[in-house]
Amino acid sequence: MSKEELLESVSEEEAVGRRNVVAMGVTSLLTDVSTEMVLAGLPFFITEELGGGMAALGAIEGAAELTASALKAVSGRISDIMGRRKPLALLGYSLSAVLKPLMALATSWLHVLAVRVGDRIGKGVRTSPRDALIADSVGEEFRGRAFGIHRAMDTAGAVVGPLLALALIPRVGFRVTFAASAVPGLAGVLVLASLVKEVRKAREGPPPPAKGTLTPEFRLYLVSISLFSLGQFSYAFLLSRLVELGWSRETAIALYTASNVVYSAMAIPAGGLGDRLGKLNALALGYLSLTATSIIAATGSRWTGPAAVVAFGVYMALVDTLERAALPALIPAELRGTAYGAFHAAKGASTLPGNLAFGLLYDRYGAPTAFGFSACLSMVSLAPLLILIAKKRSS
Repeated sequence: MSKEELLESVSEEEAVGRRNVVAMGVTSLLTDVSTEMVLAGLPFFITEELGGGMAALGAIEGAAELTASALKAVSGRISDIMGRRKPLALLGYSLSAVLKPLMALATSWLHVLAVRVGDRIGKGVRTSPRDALIADSVGEEFRGRAFGIHRAMDTAGAVVGPLLALALIPRVGFRVTFAASAVPGLAGVLVLASLVKEVRKAREGPPPPAKGTLTPEFRLYLVSISLFSLGQFSYAFLLSRLVELGWSRETAIALYTASNVVYSAMAIPAGGLGDRLGKLNALALGYLSLTATSIIAATGSRWTGPAAVVAFGVYMALVDTLERAALPALIPAELRGTAYGAFHAAKGASTLPGNLAFGLLYDRYGAPTAFGFSACLSMVSLAPLLILIAKKRSS
């Protein structure tokens, strides 16, 4: 192959990879619009139309997220064994797109439980292979921006979806709105099916063993991720804090939308920062931004509420983008699916007890103690991350 042909081939591969990133971003945006059209009205649908209580809502969401977390680990490994990412990503998005609109037919909260778990099965099947496909599609020098583009578009869907639900539910009701969620969901599947291409070359021989992911560097990374996830808190707690500080519920919900706008706007710059400074270095700044968010939220001034909301959006953009972008450099390329599965499983296993501890501290000792707990854990999680950064520099 001549030099000119080689350059043309590389250029074509880059074009395919970047098209993959944008197409998967559009798919996630449309899927999130579909999901949020349902979730925005779901608590009221369960309590007002189906006669379920808060316990039913808790059971539905708990079972849904547990299912998704468990499957993320399995699907990532399967994508490595198959040597292909797109089929599982397509299957997962298709399951969610087909099942969510069936919420319109529910006559019992148990029907909602079945549909919601099915939807989260789709999420569990697609997430790790999709993240691995994004990582496969671009080189290390563009990976931060690639994940930034994806997170920005995904979060934009979380802004548009509730607004559509807010416009539709008063006019056509819950059930028609849920049924209408099929439109963006199926459009997202079509984008993925038609525009995303598999970029991995066919593997020869047996798949690599899963234990190959557990390099010393990746172990340190998982320790840091797990400690940090213990300190993360749901935005629901920040909503409660805003009301405590004197803001109305309506304003608090509007500020939630503003936080997602900040997140979406900052995700691409956050990825670019990682490409320039190094993914792990920029991720350390993300950890510090959670510390800052927690300290702001712990203070008693009414006007620190909006500041905490903006800080929350910035921290989520940095961390959610860079956690994913930093991972591929720590493990062999043929085990990226397995590694993303382990990553998502570690986060899921830490987030539940972390939020439980945060809530118990909030109830017993008040907001300053709970947010102080978060700030301390975010600082503690920096230790293994800084050790990892030092190891990477010396190697």
